[in-house]
This record gives sequence, structure tokens and C-alpha cells, in this order.
Amino acid sequence: MSKTSNKIRRFALFGLAVATATGVTTVAPLARADEVTATVFSAPGWDYANVRPSPDTGGQPIGRVQAGQTAELTCYQYGGEAKGPYGSSTLWYKVKGYGSGWIADSMLSTGSDLPVTGMCPEDNQDSAPTVPNQSPTSMARVLNDPEVEYVNGRIGPTTKYNTLKVYPANSGFALECWTKGESVNGPDGKASERWYFTSDKTWVSAAYLSIDTAGSTIPDCNSPNGNSPTAGVRVEHPRTWPKTWDVRYNGNDSTVADFLYQHYHKNDSLPGVDARIDWSYFRDRSWFKAQAYKTRVGDYRKITRENTLRFLGPDVYRAIGAFTIYRTDSSCFLVYDYYDFDYDFPHEKLAATTGEAQEFHVYSAGCYE
Repeated sequence: MSKTSNKIRRFALFGLAVATATGVTTVAPLARADEVTATVFSAPGWDYANVRPSPDTGGQPIGRVQAGQTAELTCYQYGGEAKGPYGSSTLWYKVKGYGSGWIADSMLSTGSDLPVTGMCPEDNQDSAPTVPNQSPTSMARVLNDPEVEYVNGRIGPTTKYNTLKVYPANSGFALECWTKGESVNGPDGKASERWYFTSDKTWVSAAYLSIDTAGSTIPDCNSPNGNSPTAGVRVEHPRTWPKTWDVRYNGNDSTVADFLYQHYHKNDSLPGVDARIDWSYFRDRSWFKAQAYKTRVGDYRKITRENTLRFLGPDVYRAIGAFTIYRTDSSCFLVYDYYDFDYDFPHEKLAATTGEAQEFHVYSAGCYE
């Protein structure tokens, strides 16, 4: 895994030199309106986009929008993963004219992989499937203590993450799994590093909870026995899995680099969440494939930033710098990186220290056969 001491991301110094040769510029945050018009992708084998009753592919379609036609988007929400002609995404838009109808972002040409509308208000959101290690079997209740008014449900398992939901004292909710996160002191003065992922897709510190397991064991979100893609990676910072932020790849390397940089600077709705890059970003690079197959099954290979720049190009270098390839099976691989900046880029490093930016995990997983 790459460390801050051996990784350089040159958005400042290196970026100035590369921009002249490649035309790469940093993308500014998108302006959002209440309603945006988008066009359904037109591609071979993709004749229409389904309108679903909720932001996932589980429900039967309630309508269709033909390829090349437009749809009015009113707000967005993250939900289940949906495939499209150019990749997959967990971003969904509520569309006008279909009641509670949703179209997957992966089927729409919006000009960006980031949301182009405002987020749907809480009373306008629909529940979407989570990706737990197993069905919830345990319940938690916020401590009923004079010193506890409420507890925050956050995007990730540290207090640096934004709050998604507030749970009042003595309120209950279901748990999916747990992970090790920031140490938090409870009202009794005792500290806990355990955080629970709830059925509401939030993270809550165990320091403020009473847990009823009903005789069952709450699984570790990142146990090798679970389905976390980075389960075999030893990390130094808390992971947000099962909550992820998807980065689609349309063949433009600079777009991925720009999206990750924007994610670092918290210019989306899920700042700090683990970023999942579409496997196609790595899959067809011959040098990457050769390095991947040189790695023994169950082992890993570190790729230096110098080799990333030399063999994969300046935009991949801007995106991930040094990274690690894990060979998880005979033809399956995991790419892992931690997105941060070196101390010789004090402005960018300071941004994370002051809370203007937030470091995060990056991964991509896939197979060749």
C-alpha cells in the first residue's frame, strides 16, 4: 500500500508541466439547478432506459425513456448499482412525469459523473439496498442517558465525516456490520474504536450504543469471510465500506484524475468515502496486465510513482501515484491506493489537516477471464 512518504501527486508543480502537453485542467464544481435535462445514452444494444419505482434495479420498471430522448431530473440519491453502456454507477435521479420514478445515472448523458442536481430531501428519498456482509440480525439503541441527547449517523467511521442522520436518545435501529474507526469517548468516560454500519447506511460510534445481538455475532465489515473487496489489505485508516463512491471510466484518463481530486476537496455528496474505480480503467493497459500476472496468487506487487508515470502516463500518475496490485485469484486482481499528498505539497496536505479536504481509500477490482 502506498504511504504519504513515498507518494507524490503533482497537481501543483507537476500539473503545470503536464497541463501544457495534455490540456488537463481541474474541473470546477458543477452549478446545480432544481431541474436538469439529460439525454438517455444511445449505444448498440441499449435501446432505452428503465424508469424504476426506487433507486435500484430490484423493482419492475414503471416506464421507459427511449435512447436519444431526454428526461427532466429533479434530484438525486445514491442507491443500488446499475450498469449502463459505459460503466456502472450507484447514482440515481428522480425524474419528472413518472411519480416516484428513478433512472440510473449510468444510462444518462449529463456531462458529469458527479451529481448535476440537488440531493433529494429526506422525505423524498426512497430506501435503497445496502451491501452488508449478511442480513441485519442485531439491533442497537442509543443510550438513554441524561448526558446523551442524540448520536450522529455519519458517512464514515470517524468524526471527520459529515452527518447523514441524527438518532435521538433511546431510539433504535438495525446493524449490518462493524469496523475499527476513530476512538470516541462515551458518556461513561470509556473509549471505543468500534463503529457500526446501520441499515440506514450510516456509521455510528459504539460508545453511545446499547447492543442487542440476540445471540448472534455482528460481522466485521472487512473480514476476509465477508465480501469487502479490500478485506485482505492491511490499512492504516478506517474504511467506509460498504458505503462507496463510484468513479466511472469513459476512456478519458484525465477525467478520473479530476474526479478523485474533486472528491479529495469534498466537492460531492459523499466526501471521504472509499472510491471505487471501474475495472476498465486498468484492465486494458498492457503494462499493468503484465505486472499483475507477474504477481503470485495471494501476493502483492508495489508500483512506484516513477513507473506509474513512465508506463501508465501522467493522468494515471495524477490519479493514483504509487499503488499496489493484489492478485486474489488466478485471473482476478485488486488495485489499492490511499489518496493523500506528500508534505512537499504543504497547501494540499494542509487542506486535509484543516478539514477543507479529506483523504480516502481508492480501489478497483476485476478479472481477465
